[in-house]
Amino acid sequence: MRLPQDLANLLARAIRDVIWFKPAVRSFLESCGVPKAVMIEVARLQNDGTPTIKIVHHVLDVLAEKGDEGESITKKMLTQMHYWNDLHSVEADRKDKAVESLKALREGVDRYKAQQNFQQQEREKQMQVTREQRTRMSA
Repeated sequence: MRLPQDLANLLARAIRDVIWFKPAVRSFLESCGVPKAVMIEVARLQNDGTPTIKIVHHVLDVLAEKGDEGESITKKMLTQMHYWNDLHSVEADRKDKAVESLKALREGVDRYKAQQNFQQQEREKQMQVTREQRTRMSA
């Protein structure tokens, strides 16, 4: 499963604004279960001066290619950032930006969940209509 682009952007921005320091970003990704091979790429990209947002997008792209394993890691990253509460360690000059990013991520996740629920309900309605049509045809 690939995260929708708008949600991936919000996640990358939240990671950049809340966690900020390169070693802390690596620790966060490792704690979410990002594979070692990908973490080696992350370290290389960070050493090359690649911005955190691009690194997070790269990680999400690689995880999308890994199927169910990548999906569970992506969900863990999204969940951990969604419920992030450690804002006291964010420097004062960056705190407003971090709070704004977290708020935007939380709103984005809520919209995404609502959209997923709506689509699920529509699928269930369509399946019900199909079942009803089958019973009428067999009768």
